[in-house]
Amino acid sequence: MTLTVYYYPATITVNPQTPAGDDPSQVGPQGPGTPVDPDDPDGPKYPAGVDTASLNRTATETVRFINGDTGATVAPSKTATITYHRTASVDVATGTVTYGAWETDNNTFAAVPAATKAGLTPD
Repeated sequence: MTLTVYYYPATITVNPQTPAGDDPSQVGPQGPGTPVDPDDPDGPKYPAGVDTASLNRTATETVRFINGDTGATVAPSKTATITYHRTASVDVATGTVTYGAWETDNNTFAAVPAATKAGLTPD
């Protein structure tokens, strides 16, 4: 009789992007129900909340250039985005997810110069 015992790290860190390397305690986003060990589909599974959408967010700023008197569009809108990401720690035994703080490389939208239109002054 052969008895197989599987060992898993007590906590697995799920990164917002797929990491390089083979460290089993560091993985990229996982869908709910994905086996922690792909070779053991009956073993522990990742809980909800560690997928790409749960670990990455995008904030969008749209600047519209509107004539204050007529409501007409003066110039095309300009859009800027900031991407935020966070890690998640999964307790393999309980399935509890603990999130890290939201982080970004740039927390400020780029400056948008006012559009110019003959006869109109930006306010």
